[in-house]
Amino acid sequence: LAAAEQRVGHRLDRQHGEFLSHTNGWPGFYLDSSLLSADDLGAADEGLDAFYAEAPPVPPRDEIYPISANPHSATTFAIWRAGPDTAGGRPVLWLPWADTEPYANFADYFEMVFQAYEEIAAEAV
Repeated sequence: LAAAEQRVGHRLDRQHGEFLSHTNGWPGFYLDSSLLSADDLGAADEGLDAFYAEAPPVPPRDEIYPISANPHSATTFAIWRAGPDTAGGRPVLWLPWADTEPYANFADYFEMVFQAYEEIAAEAV
């Protein structure tokens, strides 16, 4: 995690860092996006940089860091480092940010993903 923090240029969100200490990334986590491992944090930001080149209405680029990547779309989830601290974590943004509200923190984001998979499983029965 220390190497990831050095690459991204700041400390990781506390909740996100704690999660990575238990499971270092998660392929196919949500919507064909993989939750980035500590080795991948800060190394795969090209898509986000291209997104910011279009000047969307989101926090400044230096205030966020991506936590997921989807090789088939521009969908990215990112921690907003300068956002309000809620229960020890910062908001998670769903980019491109159009009609979605930020998740209060990494734990809320994870809960949303878990609930989405519960709904899919219930429909399959």
